[in-house]
Amino acid sequence: MTGITTTRALALTDDRKFQAALARFQDHTELLRTLTSVDIQIFGGYLAIQLALATWVGENALKTNDVRLGVMLVDITIAALSAKLLYNNYRRRIEVVGGLKRVIEVLCFREKGVYLSEQTLDADTVFRPWWPWYLIGVGVALLGVLLVVFRASA
Repeated sequence: MTGITTTRALALTDDRKFQAALARFQDHTELLRTLTSVDIQIFGGYLAIQLALATWVGENALKTNDVRLGVMLVDITIAALSAKLLYNNYRRRIEVVGGLKRVIEVLCFREKGVYLSEQTLDADTVFRPWWPWYLIGVGVALLGVLLVVFRASA
């Protein structure tokens, strides 16, 4: 029976290692771009739904408490789903950034003198999560629509 052992299954030259690390770097940077695009689409779509719902509620009388409750439940559900999707992307972004930092170390982008004399190729960075700001936006938009629903019932 043959199989992969715990020892190295494939011997790689330095050039192959570099190519593998470079491919991983490109994959991770593209994934970060994609995650950013998906975040913007989720958040933008959520805000569009909120604006449309608030406009509709503002123009139409919600005559019964059941209708008001139904609109509020739908809105809360949309807010919760949007927040969860944005949170999942935030968690995935942490994983991708961690992998990207490992690749940057392998490629020696932060070592002085490797690519540039007396300088590093990459500057030190700080992780800046957008998740809290998205959550604030989701919460404020939800509150706004709920206020319109309450106002429409008055």
